[in-house]
Amino acid sequence: MKKLPLVFALLWFLAACSQPTQAPNQPSEDKPLFTDADIDKALLQAPQEMTILVGLEDNQASEGEILPALAEIDSGLSPQTVLPNTSGFVYYVNSVVKTGRGGTTFLVYTLLRHNQATNVYIPIYSGLRQIQSVAGSLDGNLVVVSMRETTSAGSDFEIFLLEVSNPGNPFVLQQTSDSVDNTNVSMSHNRSRIAYEEPIANLATVIIVRLNGILSVSRTVLTQAQPQRQPSLSGDSKYLSLVRDLTTGEDRVLVYDIALNRYTAVVTSPALLEHPSLSDNGLKVAWLENSTTDQIFVKNLVNATTQSIVSGSSLDHPHLTADGKFVTYRSSNTIQTKDLTSTQVVTIDSGVVITSRVYAPVWQKAFENKFTGAPQSGVYPSSLGTSVAVDGEVMVAAAIGENDGAGTAYVYGRNSLGNWTFIKRLTASDAVPNGSFGSDVAISGDTVVIGARESAYIFQKDQGGVNNWGQVKKIVASDSAPDDRFGLSVAISGNIVLVGAYFEGHDTNGVAGDEIMVGAAYVFQRNRGGINNWGELKKLVANDNAAGDTFGCGLAMSGTTLVVGACNESHDTNGAAGDEGSVGAAYIFEQNQGGANNFGQVKKLIAIDGATRDQFGVSVSISGTTLIIGAHAEDHDANGVAGDEVNVGAAYIFQKDQGGTNNWGQVKKLVSSDGTSLDFFGQAISISGDAVVVGAYSEAHDTNGDGVDEARVGATYVFQKDQGGTNNWGQLRKLTAFDGAKDDSFSEGAVSTSGGVIVVGAWSDDNASGGNAGAIYIFE
Repeated sequence: MKKLPLVFALLWFLAACSQPTQAPNQPSEDKPLFTDADIDKALLQAPQEMTILVGLEDNQASEGEILPALAEIDSGLSPQTVLPNTSGFVYYVNSVVKTGRGGTTFLVYTLLRHNQATNVYIPIYSGLRQIQSVAGSLDGNLVVVSMRETTSAGSDFEIFLLEVSNPGNPFVLQQTSDSVDNTNVSMSHNRSRIAYEEPIANLATVIIVRLNGILSVSRTVLTQAQPQRQPSLSGDSKYLSLVRDLTTGEDRVLVYDIALNRYTAVVTSPALLEHPSLSDNGLKVAWLENSTTDQIFVKNLVNATTQSIVSGSSLDHPHLTADGKFVTYRSSNTIQTKDLTSTQVVTIDSGVVITSRVYAPVWQKAFENKFTGAPQSGVYPSSLGTSVAVDGEVMVAAAIGENDGAGTAYVYGRNSLGNWTFIKRLTASDAVPNGSFGSDVAISGDTVVIGARESAYIFQKDQGGVNNWGQVKKIVASDSAPDDRFGLSVAISGNIVLVGAYFEGHDTNGVAGDEIMVGAAYVFQRNRGGINNWGELKKLVANDNAAGDTFGCGLAMSGTTLVVGACNESHDTNGAAGDEGSVGAAYIFEQNQGGANNFGQVKKLIAIDGATRDQFGVSVSISGTTLIIGAHAEDHDANGVAGDEVNVGAAYIFQKDQGGTNNWGQVKKLVSSDGTSLDFFGQAISISGDAVVVGAYSEAHDTNGDGVDEARVGATYVFQKDQGGTNNWGQLRKLTAFDGAKDDSFSEGAVSTSGGVIVVGAWSDDNASGGNAGAIYIFE
């Protein structure tokens, strides 16, 4: 008997222990292939039995097998051009009319799987059951199919789960109450969940099946006042897209967060909306708008932009790749894929003559955008992901542990296909062991600034050659002193660089003095002191500075607005100096405030509910007139109100002109939907337009992103403006690493977002290179 994987061995034992599977004999070279008469004979012998095919490759069959009539579907099947590294599977459904004894006619249904990588067609099923829908796992070996008997009037659809390598013993997952031709199935790439629709109480209702070792099956029924149809799971099994029929006669595409039990509306239209599809992490959604002219759309839920992909008269089944970079669809009898970054369209299969649907492929491209260790040989552990920054098409990530702690940084950019690739490894011109090069990184256009211990380095594109990233300047403070921590925080915007020195000591006038760990920030300007020179322009200090404030622990810039966090600043409930230690504050400086080209303080910000040891200001980020400030040690209960859960963490949104012209007022306190003690939510934050990303590096969860089993795995939360109401900032997604493990610290000190791209560092991630090699993850 063929040896099955453990889970299917158990399935086989439960479902078919009385039907042993015999190893097929080898084909005989002088024996002809089975004819149509052989098929007819077999069907008449068992008219209501499924006939399962195995082992058919290159039109060769084993003795005892029944072949489908390949002639009807073989026209035009040939290798086609496929985009690099995007091989996957296409499923074909065919029905052929056969005439049996006494003139009785039968419809024989056949299901084929085409492997795009090997160009091999494998039959999964051939028999009398009508095939309505099919979906497969990432490796193509596990398939879920909805089928029903055609020999019995009004028969119901059944949901079958089968293994392609051994399809002779399918597992009946569910017999539905649906005898109408509208049952759709979906499967996550990781095999953990299946979704399908079934009419319950006269409504099309979505059912989510969680496969806990297959034998233990749990079902969640999503019933609503309006019918829900055509469910499609994201590859990582965390999200579900579907269509809801509204009472107004319109259709609405929704995304359902399974863990949070919450819907997000994507689009509402009077046209017929069909076949929604999700990227992993649920941040992109594709769907078909079926009207006079069919159109396929893709919406990015981070920046709320919608892209029209293709229009025509015979479009069907759009399908997003796991990384959200490609969309596949059927156009007449041709399957095509479109690169969403380059707009290139490639034909995958064409010329297939069929009488039923062709199903879009499941692509093997999930999570390619994880970079681990050093692209070149280096010293491990590298701690890649200590800090990250992204701006448009360029990304920089630091590896502070490389070269005996001297540190390095890596520049990545998009290639012509839209993929992120390694460009350049950066090191300090005077690197020394434990120099901490890469403590913080920032990027603006073609300029990168990298902080180190007591210095910062500026690199420029095309410095030293076309597309080279060369060092142009090492900057230090004019009044630097040992252990000021100058360079451990940096920011850049255009021609201005801001460097923090949060251990710097000075008196009330900002002059070096006895007050320790007060902190300062230094402004440098391009071309100050010479062409391409970066000269010091201003030393910034708080107007109410005091010892231990650590002013400069968090830095951010947008245009002429500078933000400096002082995470250990102490004040009372009114923001004045007081007994509440390490509450934290943030200070806003504007250019030309107090004189031409001067950067003067315009506002001190505090949290409305600030309390001792919150460390408000440990992280800051600004985009235009919106500012977010992290308080990673803030305590609150499940409702975000001060409570017994310690170090849960929070982040605060401030808006310019809120509470008065040029005033910066608090508009929202952000907390995670599943926050618990010691998550440290808010230790790393980033904002771009209407999207906010907040890291919680110590958050605990299991392999599905739920529960609390694995400590300090880490998570990142995405919030969006107008989510949950006009001008509300609501949680949109929880992002976790697909291979997250205990102590990875996913997002510790390292999250960045720009134009719909989210980069997360996990400097403690272990991989084959060694412990704490680190990694960075890209979500789009």
